[in-house]
Amino acid sequence: MGEFSREVNRLEENLESLEIGVYRPHFTYADTDSYKTAIETVRQGQKDLIKAGRATVCGKQWAVGGSKREGAKMIRQTEKLILRAFNAGAEAALSNVTWNNYDTMCARLEKAAEILNKHGPMLEISLTPEYKRQRLEELQLVYEAAEKRREEKEQQREQRAAQREEERVQRELLKVQEDAAKDETRFIMALTKARAELSAAQESERAAMQARLAKLETDLAAAHDRKERAIAQAQLTKVGHVYIISNVGAFGDQVVKIGMTRRLEPEERVHELGDASVPFPFDVHALIYSDNAPDLKRRLHDHFWDKRLNWANDRKEFFRVPLPDVEAALHELGLQTELQHIPEAREYRLSTSALQAAMAAASASAAPSVAAGFPADPFGDDQQPQ
Repeated sequence: MGEFSREVNRLEENLESLEIGVYRPHFTYADTDSYKTAIETVRQGQKDLIKAGRATVCGKQWAVGGSKREGAKMIRQTEKLILRAFNAGAEAALSNVTWNNYDTMCARLEKAAEILNKHGPMLEISLTPEYKRQRLEELQLVYEAAEKRREEKEQQREQRAAQREEERVQRELLKVQEDAAKDETRFIMALTKARAELSAAQESERAAMQARLAKLETDLAAAHDRKERAIAQAQLTKVGHVYIISNVGAFGDQVVKIGMTRRLEPEERVHELGDASVPFPFDVHALIYSDNAPDLKRRLHDHFWDKRLNWANDRKEFFRVPLPDVEAALHELGLQTELQHIPEAREYRLSTSALQAAMAAASASAAPSVAAGFPADPFGDDQQPQ
């Protein structure tokens, strides 16, 4: 068993130097509960193989001191040692498998089986392919279950964030309704009073009074429209804005974020995104109102699927795509939206300019000073500069 231990240690020491093989799980099962059941099933299968004597195989009957019984005992002890060594390696792989070493852990398990089977020919004992396959299957299931748990936690986090955002939107819409209703009441009362005053006004005052009435009627209509729009948007949970924004200072040129918000003032959401999590604020290239903002966002994401920055998390909203291409995609979807192609990036450009000025000043102060003049003969008596 010494060779086996040395090989395991060598593989452990060289993990970081091996080429990283990133295994992306295909998720055979839909949720972690299904994975739990599948793992329990494969582990029970391993126990059944061991119990039935089919985890290892011996191709010959042996006798010790002429006793077949002692020979069978020796075989059983050797099989237990082989299984114990292989299972120790398998458990170590199960405990340490991560997203960036799954292939390495599979290779370790394959290598462990190969080394152990090298010792087998002496007694013609070896691990069965079925038992090795089940341990490899368990490794795959355990890894994928961990990734599924991580994915589910991420989805739950996003759902909680979306729920908090929706609750905020509903509070905002309710406040708009209440404020607009108060304005409506105030303008109605002012109109009633103004109409009464108009009927009693002198001819010279009527023109000014009528202008005031017209202004109050316009304000009343605007307040009524605000209230109705807030009520409609609160009831239609898909109404919102799709935003196209960029952040040159944080992500570089030609990287855009395509997201959506249901807030009445979508600029507030963009301002939040550029608040503390990135060094510079975002620039808005388009805010597109839609009766079904989630669907519009999804269609744009599908259109630029192969341009996404994060290929490990499909829910991220950043894409490396020129703004004219985004505009063309919107036109294909029947939206004649004109994008602002050149980002202002005010703070980033001011920062870059200030940094360049500071570097130039530092370079100038570090340069050696030039003497006003030099003596004709630096070693002579005449030391007057010329």
